[in-house]
Amino acid sequence: MTLTLTREEHEFLRETLKRYLADLDREIARTDSRTFKAQLKRDEEIARKLIERLSSASVTTDSA
Repeated sequence: MTLTLTREEHEFLRETLKRYLADLDREIARTDSRTFKAQLKRDEEIARKLIERLSSASVTTDSA
């Protein structure tokens, strides 16, 4: 699957994921439920991988 983003969309998505991670870290620290904490940690791993891929992805200068 290929997803084409403008530079603005790319930056927005990357920065939104970074903010989500900060909130997620706090939520993981606060939760007592092992099941919920495990799900949050899976979500954290996915978000980190997406940020890594977005950071290394080439960005076109097209605008929408």
